[in-house]
Amino acid sequence: MNVGDEGGFAPDVDDPYQAVDIILEAFEKAGVAGKFAIAMDVAASEFMVEKDGKMAYDLGFKSGSNVISREKLIDMYVDLAKNYNVISIEDPFDQDDFEA
Repeated sequence: MNVGDEGGFAPDVDDPYQAVDIILEAFEKAGVAGKFAIAMDVAASEFMVEKDGKMAYDLGFKSGSNVISREKLIDMYVDLAKNYNVISIEDPFDQDDFEA
């Protein structure tokens, strides 16, 4: 299991949906499914990149393999919130991405 910079759960996954599915599976196995909501500390400044003169976000973590616009990132957050009972998203965008 991977551990993030501040000791948080950092699974080796391809997308955030897979990470949340793992957490929900753990809730099921622990017998606490439905008793918790999900909160995320995204730390988006860590994967912000510039593309065509605009801020974008590399979900491949600055590998250039999965760069998306802030609009697509917003859509993903909305989808996660709706489908996974995400109640809080901390640092969803780069600290200087004021438009977002």
